[in-house]
Amino acid sequence: MGSEMSDKETLVPIEAASTILASSEEELTRLARRGVIPKIVKGQVPLIRTVTRIIKHLRAGNVTLEEAGAAMGITAPWVLHLISEGYIERHPLGGVSLIQAQAGYIRWLKDEDRRSSKSAAESGLKAARQREVEVRTAERERRLIDVTEHSDIVDELCGLFISGLASLPARVSRDVSFRRKVESECDAIRNDIAARAAERSRDVAAGRTTANGDAENDT
Repeated sequence: MGSEMSDKETLVPIEAASTILASSEEELTRLARRGVIPKIVKGQVPLIRTVTRIIKHLRAGNVTLEEAGAAMGITAPWVLHLISEGYIERHPLGGVSLIQAQAGYIRWLKDEDRRSSKSAAESGLKAARQREVEVRTAERERRLIDVTEHSDIVDELCGLFISGLASLPARVSRDVSFRRKVESECDAIRNDIAARAAERSRDVAAGRTTANGDAENDT
């Protein structure tokens, strides 16, 4: 009973507490919501406990996320991100300790693993962009063409060559025996071309380059 009477005797209106503590009612309400000071009941607060809690809060150097961010030159959401990453801890009385928050921010800035990972990601992105620029430049300068366009050109040239071989025997001699011999040689050439074309197709399907294919065949 004595304790209850003591609490009742120290209750003061929020307006009076605001004047005594030189703080706005909005600030006291915000501190009460965060649990820094006792709850405001029917517009009143227990003055002694409120003063004690605020002194403890100030000694701990506690500030809001917005205040911590302003002191470090970053935003409140970024402070919250550092909390989620484990660099900064929330204080039991609410908010964060400014000193601890600043130390956590410095740890984040010096984190070698994070910086190395970020550097590697940026290097990879830079290399990919550089490669894209090189490919586009090669296309504009006609040093690089589409595979389909290349295949069409090869097909056209091979068609002309095969047609030329087909007409070659009749064009070089009227001797039937000789023409058949030439036809046989032309057939052998066409077969060699067909076999090499099939081999190149398999190389492309398997992801091997033409240069590698030549090296393997030469071996």
